[in-house]
Amino acid sequence: MSNNKVYDKPIRVGGLQHIVIIDGYIIPLSTAVASGLTYIAIHPYTDTECDMLPNDDSNPSVIDHPYDDF
Repeated sequence: MSNNKVYDKPIRVGGLQHIVIIDGYIIPLSTAVASGLTYIAIHPYTDTECDMLPNDDSNPSVIDHPYDDF
């Protein structure tokens, strides 16, 4: 179960048009809604954006588990 909140209803019809992830960060969905579908605008991150991220030295691979081991 995810604690992320997805608000994909377009702003033009009263929606919020963004995703709030568990850490409280807000990911805006593109303002270019096409055929009623919202999109996440993505681009390679800049050095400035990278510097703004929390400095977390954790290792996400600690939760890796090969499917064959079930």
